[in-house]
Amino acid sequence: APSRACSALSILSVRRPLPVTNLPVKQAEQQRKCGRGLSGGWVYWAVSMAAAGGGTGALNKEEKYDRQLRLWGDHGQEALEAARVCLINASATGTEILKNLVLPGIGSFTIVDGRAVAGEDVGNNFFLTKNSIGKSRAQAATELLQELNSDVSGNFVEESVEQLLENDPTFFLGFSVVIATQLAESSLLHLSTVLWAADVPLLVCRTYGLVGYMRLAVKEHPVVESHPDNALEDLRLDKPFPHLSNHVHEYDLNSMDKKDHSHTPWIIVVAKYLERWCEEVRYGFPVDSQ
Repeated sequence: APSRACSALSILSVRRPLPVTNLPVKQAEQQRKCGRGLSGGWVYWAVSMAAAGGGTGALNKEEKYDRQLRLWGDHGQEALEAARVCLINASATGTEILKNLVLPGIGSFTIVDGRAVAGEDVGNNFFLTKNSIGKSRAQAATELLQELNSDVSGNFVEESVEQLLENDPTFFLGFSVVIATQLAESSLLHLSTVLWAADVPLLVCRTYGLVGYMRLAVKEHPVVESHPDNALEDLRLDKPFPHLSNHVHEYDLNSMDKKDHSHTPWIIVVAKYLERWCEEVRYGFPVDSQ
């Protein structure tokens, strides 16, 4: 239905203009039905990936991940790209979680699901279609999720988690994190015991209509590289090196016009007034903001 297609495309939207003419015919028609024509200025992430050979050109990493690179930097992106994620059960909840990891560019993901796609799955899962009914749910979801980001490697295992835990419990130890959705309590307890002993984080999610819960089982998760909002840099202005002192003295703030003032580095202004403070107040440097 058009409304379902519109909702699915809206999830993947980012604000970057792309002419409707560059879109594949099917996506362009869906965009018009959604009321997001040229005036909307929207481009869908998945469509822009697929349109690399259709006139838009391939996006480089800096452009593709611009917003998140500003948030966690190159080091954070490298850690994300090295992540190996395992999703147990390609339910609506599971595929939505995985979608939000595939778009920013995790390294790889593996879906473990031994079930076939049923009619109820198509009704509530954006990453399963009517043509998928009767097919492997793990395979169908993997194929559609991979279309969102060509940089991410996707795999699937057509077995239940119970079979894997019985035949090869070490299978789960090679992942950075395991996400379990809609999993029975007995299987969940067995899985959590295996992962806890191996220090592999386990994210447990379950939904009941519009209600749900999420639990994270991990021994320790230290945050080493934080980004404080009010970091105070140590500028060593109490003992400036000679070249810095000479450079500061080259600026005459009193003789500058407004334009020159606006182009003066702030460190020069701080150094100037600190020097003036020390000349007027004989008992040392300021000890607080007052």
